[in-house]
Amino acid sequence: MTKESSLEQQIESLAEKLDSSLQQQINEEKFAEQANIRFTNNLTAFEKYYPEIAQAIKNYKTRDDFCLHVTQELKANFVKKGEKVPLYSDNPYSQCVEQVERNLNKPAISAVKYDFRKKKKDNRIHVKYMNKISELLANIREQKPDTLKQLPDRFPSAMIFGIGLGYHLEYMLDKVEFDYIHIVEPDFELFFASLFCIEWDVIIQRIDDSLGCLFIHLGISYENFFDSLYKVVQDIGAFSISKTFCYQHYPNKELNSLISNFFKQFYQFQNGFGFYNDAVTSIAHTIKHMNSNLPFWISDNVVADDVAEIPVFVVGNGPSLDSAEELLRQNKDNAIILAAGTALGSLLKMGIKPDFHVLIERPKRNYEILLETQKKEDYSDLNLLTTNVIYSHTPELYKWTGLAIKGNEAGSDYYALARIGNGLLRREIIPYSNPLVANTALSYASSFGFKNIYLIGVDNAITGSGEHHSKYSIYNDSSLKRQFKPLSGYDHEVEGNLGNIVYANNFYMVSKNQMELLIKHKPNSNYYNVGHGAKLKGAYPLTEEEVLIPSLSTDKNEVVEYIKNTQFISESVKDDDYQMLDLKAFSTIAKHLKDISQSSFSSRQDCLDILRRQSRYVYSLRGGRYSYYFQLFKGSLLYYHCPLITLLYSYEDDNLTLNWFKEGLDMWNEYLDEMEADFPESYDKPCDWGLE
Repeated sequence: MTKESSLEQQIESLAEKLDSSLQQQINEEKFAEQANIRFTNNLTAFEKYYPEIAQAIKNYKTRDDFCLHVTQELKANFVKKGEKVPLYSDNPYSQCVEQVERNLNKPAISAVKYDFRKKKKDNRIHVKYMNKISELLANIREQKPDTLKQLPDRFPSAMIFGIGLGYHLEYMLDKVEFDYIHIVEPDFELFFASLFCIEWDVIIQRIDDSLGCLFIHLGISYENFFDSLYKVVQDIGAFSISKTFCYQHYPNKELNSLISNFFKQFYQFQNGFGFYNDAVTSIAHTIKHMNSNLPFWISDNVVADDVAEIPVFVVGNGPSLDSAEELLRQNKDNAIILAAGTALGSLLKMGIKPDFHVLIERPKRNYEILLETQKKEDYSDLNLLTTNVIYSHTPELYKWTGLAIKGNEAGSDYYALARIGNGLLRREIIPYSNPLVANTALSYASSFGFKNIYLIGVDNAITGSGEHHSKYSIYNDSSLKRQFKPLSGYDHEVEGNLGNIVYANNFYMVSKNQMELLIKHKPNSNYYNVGHGAKLKGAYPLTEEEVLIPSLSTDKNEVVEYIKNTQFISESVKDDDYQMLDLKAFSTIAKHLKDISQSSFSSRQDCLDILRRQSRYVYSLRGGRYSYYFQLFKGSLLYYHCPLITLLYSYEDDNLTLNWFKEGLDMWNEYLDEMEADFPESYDKPCDWGLE
């Protein structure tokens, strides 16, 4: 090769590099111009629809080396903080399109096998129709129809983990319309970068125009994500997540934790909705307690500072209660003792009389259990802490009863309206009092304002050897074992309070979660978790030997009377001839729901629209004049809509799916017929669901 030819090649190579550099400069200038316009438009859209996110955008300070790297296709790439390689390949948009297509063709979809069947001897309306829908779904499964292989053009909901620069969002939403979309991004910097890359304003407007719902979870840990998602689902209904397309945009430790926790906790979205019979009973029992003029908890009051320092024992009936027997005997006069549910019997067998018994159960059968497990005189010298939904005759067993308002209840919403009608201020609910009676007891102790609360026998789990309750419990009484059976399904492996592993079922997991939320909600108290139960975040773990309780310098009976007199008040709350209840409105709501069901349908989308119209009509009642009727319809609607939505998007054959949907919708209409006929006869009648 001559010197001349070598020189020509060098010149040609330099010219190509110069051309490439010039083209890159042109691309960057074009991208910058478009990106700045996109950012301005996006910020305007967030100011209109998501003002809190807009404010976070305005307050965000980028790092010194924040940089969007422009590609040849006039898209951006990005190197995350602490990373050395960019998020995407040389062609980010093409890479995202390939990823979306792959996921749509082989979708990951959250699935629940709905089966609500109960014992046939339970004749309540709700149980009757849950058995019916469960039988339909079981029969369909037995036929083994081909399952849905690809995501259709319309789908109920999407859970998108990772925004990245957002190119997958634009393409995905062009391909599929979702009614409910959750977008999760733990890295706020990536979301901020996406504002320059995609048209969020167009995405938001399109979803709004289609009457869809978009929820954006930003900069969130996996612990907080579930709490945030749970609140959203409570606000709009579990049907919004019953059939969900799940999509992960990029691999990441935080995202992996979010996704793992989502699937672990998914069961919590699929039950515990409440239902018609429970809601009617809630109203009937509240009416009875209003007319009895029983005292209600004063939610804006707490005990005096000197009283607040007195220890409180919240006693459950878990297996660790046995190890605390000596601790309880030694300190029965030094602490206020709240016995949760069946822990009463165990304490009495130990020779310990609690200061308060705590109950929440509304069915007549639970009242009958009280009479079967203890003598009437055992109750007649006890104080009861409970809520407005308790079975109407239960307070008659006790020398004194204090009520609190239970959240998410038809009776509670009706009571709030009745108070307003009587010129009284609204009473706050007792927080995080579900699902078990120990939750209510703990809520009472913290709501009173006590500073040192000890959970004893509140295990929320069984031990590795299988013990589920104290040896003194009715569940271990040979004369009662056949009639009273403990909960089952201990499928969750949980970290133990003292480092061991324990096992929980769904109810215990929900109870544990609610206790942790209460502890977070009431941080001014010290919470001590005693014994070998499940660990509680925010509570100090202690062995029984580590509990040190000072002697009480005052008469404990005086403290108990002080609590009763300062924390509760009797007020006259009446609804003459039930004018505020407005029975006709219930019938109007039921008829409108049935009218919506009569809409013709010829596609899955039509069916989904029927359910969406019904659900949004019912949820429109929430927080308004007829919020107690929202509670009456909400639970039953969710228990039918969730499986019907799942049914709509589970199988390939359109005709079979529509026929099955019609069967389920007809059952739902029959359920509404029975509710409409039953309510005028039952709204003021105590629960009659007994042991026989």
